[in-house]
Amino acid sequence: MSSEKDVESKLSNPKFESSLKAIEKYGIISHRIVRDSDGLAEHQANYIVKKLKLLRIIAPIASETVYAERTGRPETPYILTPRGENILAKLGYAARRLELDGPKDVSHRLCTAMVASQALSAEIEKVVPNTRIRADVFSKLRNGTSCLVEIEQMLDHNHKGRATEKLRIYNDFFETHPNNFFPHLLLVFNLPEPQLEKTVRIWQLALRDVGELNYQVYYVSLSSFIAYPSFGDWDNGTYQILTPAEKKSRAEPEAASLVPNDEDDEDLAARLADRAELIFETEPIVEDAYADLRIPYLCRFASTFYDIDFNEHTGQTSLYSARPVNSIGRLMSLLHEPEYRNTLLMLKTVVANFRKQTSITAQMNAATDLVWTFLGAAFRLYQGGPLRVAVTAPMVGDNAEGIHFKVWIDFKTSSFAEKSKQEKYVDAVRWLLESFIKYPRELGLVESKDGTKKTKFII
Repeated sequence: MSSEKDVESKLSNPKFESSLKAIEKYGIISHRIVRDSDGLAEHQANYIVKKLKLLRIIAPIASETVYAERTGRPETPYILTPRGENILAKLGYAARRLELDGPKDVSHRLCTAMVASQALSAEIEKVVPNTRIRADVFSKLRNGTSCLVEIEQMLDHNHKGRATEKLRIYNDFFETHPNNFFPHLLLVFNLPEPQLEKTVRIWQLALRDVGELNYQVYYVSLSSFIAYPSFGDWDNGTYQILTPAEKKSRAEPEAASLVPNDEDDEDLAARLADRAELIFETEPIVEDAYADLRIPYLCRFASTFYDIDFNEHTGQTSLYSARPVNSIGRLMSLLHEPEYRNTLLMLKTVVANFRKQTSITAQMNAATDLVWTFLGAAFRLYQGGPLRVAVTAPMVGDNAEGIHFKVWIDFKTSSFAEKSKQEKYVDAVRWLLESFIKYPRELGLVESKDGTKKTKFII
């Protein structure tokens, strides 16, 4: 074990300086913060973190998931140890060991540090004197004004009042400080893209309750912010403006017939695609430490679309062997919602790779890549777990649409599905995965032959 004198000597090496300053500034670091603090390569950041752990300067701490990466493992947070605090003090750093209140508090602090580390100059958890404002990130802009950022997590309807109160507090603040601060607020949500929609909806309802604001509210997911960091320049397509929720009409929309006929099949599909807010309601896609706990969300997600046309009692495909225009239209509606832009772009990329393959072997390999890229990005499900997918070759003379998937789900580790429903869930997941290959134009994953991005559904 190295003596404190030896450790002090090692940490005096300039290669540790940026990382130690980050610890001093934020009280918490991660691989990404170390890497970005000094523009390090991956292997260099790995070395710094590993060395600081071996010297017992930092130690990992339990945290809720931080969704900084669209794919890959979540960030591991590290905080200063008592030994580290003592050694850094001798080296002249005013670093203090944090007292954090559980994993949720840890994840919030790490998100705050990640966002602040992208700024040229920023403070975290800044209290503005003589106000009720305690901004998560406070960044100075080149024009002399200051930019304010709040880190937010999942919010349900029962806690909408918290969002309403925060919006009102900032409204009062910007009214009394019109010149010193950039009149915009950015909300960075530590949520995966598929979960973002429901929480944003609560904030939209809160904004409707507050009424007109004297400032603009923007929002973005943490992963999108990390990919395209910006302070103040939020009109670049990555960041969305928070708008108040519209009041729903008392009149319920007339239910469209699901029985196919020659006149309204195309119109029905178009209505399904254009009115996503009226037809889409599904379970949130969540991440969890164990794959078997994520399987139910995949099954219910797939069933949301599959059941419309394949339900044995009401589905037009089951009853009339018709093309599943309703299921396709509903899936397309979801994929083209702004909140799911990253999922759509990911699918377009892997579908394009699949379609450019010419040999059967290459197509099957690309189909495998498509399946696990989607499942990994959206559900954190990977090969070797409770879900298995096999690609089957098309019959002689078939085109790429002849490729099919065989799906096996190990329900033994999950009690959510009764035996009578297990086969239906397997069929729903299979259909969902095959739809990306069978209906890429209808889903808007490739351009139509006439150059448009969407095709009408034809039975």
